Amino acid sequence: MILLEQILKAQQGRVILNNIDLSFADRQHYVIIGESGSGKTTLLNLIAGYEQPDAGSIRIDKRSRIEYLFQDTLLFSNISVKENMMIKWLGQHRSADQDEFEENSKRALALFSVDRFADSKVYSLSGGEKRRVELAQIFLSDPDILLLDEPTANLDVENKKFIVEMIHKNFRNTIVIVVSHDDQNFFQNYVLLKLQEGKLYNE
Repeated sequence: MILLEQILKAQQGRVILNNIDLSFADRQHYVIIGESGSGKTTLLNLIAGYEQPDAGSIRIDKRSRIEYLFQDTLLFSNISVKENMMIKWLGQHRSADQDEFEENSKRALALFSVDRFADSKVYSLSGGEKRRVELAQIFLSDPDILLLDEPTANLDVENKKFIVEMIHKNFRNTIVIVVSHDDQNFFQNYVLLKLQEGKLYNE
C-alpha cells in the first residue's frame, strides 16, 4: 500500500498539491488525469522519492521495488533491443547466466508483442514499439509499484489502447499509477482519479 497523508507541495510560490490524503491499494491500477501543469508528474516524483513534500508524509514499505516509466525513452538507440534488455537484467539481477536471461527476456518481449524486434536496433522502432520494449524491460524486475508518466503520449489510438491493456494485463500483482491527459475512456479497467486545483478527486 501507498499512503499519502496531508501532502502539500508548492513550486515557484504556487501550491501544486494541496493537503492530499489518499491510499493506493496493493494490486490496484489507477489513472490520474488532469491538465498540463496540474501537478501529475510532481505527484509521481514524490511517490518515487525524487522530490520531497513541503508538508505531510508518504508511507511505502521500504522493501517495495519501484519502477518509473518516464515520458522520454531511456533506451539506448544504437544497440539492439536484446542488448537493452541485458543492461536492465544485469542492473536488477547481477547475474550473467545467459540461459536464465534468454528465457526471461524472450518471455517479457513476447508478452508485449515485441519479441520479433529482439535483434533490431532501437532507433529503427516506432514510438509505440519503443514503449513496449521499455515495459518489457520493467517486467523483468517484477516491481511492486509501477509509476508511468504519460505512457501513451504521442501515440496513435491503436497503440494507446494496446499499451494501456498490456499494462493492466501484465502487471496484475503490481500497484500501477498512470498519469495522463488522454481521454479517460482508454482506462476502463483503472480506478480513475482527477487532479484539479491541487486536489485529488475520485471520478
